[in-house]
Amino acid sequence: MKIAILATDDIINGKRRVRGEVVTVPDGYANVRRVLRSLTDTENRNRDDFFEIGLRKLKAILMADFPKEWAALQKRPALQEKIIAELREQPKFLKRALGEPQWFIDVVKKRMQEAASAK
Repeated sequence: MKIAILATDDIINGKRRVRGEVVTVPDGYANVRRVLRSLTDTENRNRDDFFEIGLRKLKAILMADFPKEWAALQKRPALQEKIIAELREQPKFLKRALGEPQWFIDVVKKRMQEAASAK
C-alpha cells in the first residue's frame, strides 16, 4: 500500500476520487502523480528492530539525564530484565518512556521502593 496524489480522476473502492486528492492505493496502482509514502515498509518493519532501537534511545536518555537512577537500576539486574520484558510486551510503554522519561523514572523508582519494602 502507498499514500499517493492522484494524477487524474478515478474510482477507487467504489468512490469517485478527483485529480490531486491524497488517497491510499495498492502498490501496483499506477494513476499517481506523486507517492507520498510507502506503507509496505512501515507494515513490514520488524517489531524487534523498533524495540532494540527504542531501548538504545531510552538507555542513552537515562544515562545522560538521569545518571543516578541509571546507576541504581544497573545494580538491580533482575528488576531491569523484568522492566525490559514488559517494555517488549507493551510497546506503548516504550513509546511513552521515550517521550516522557521522567514518567519512566518515577515508575522505576516506585518499583525499587516496593521491592525494598518487601524485603
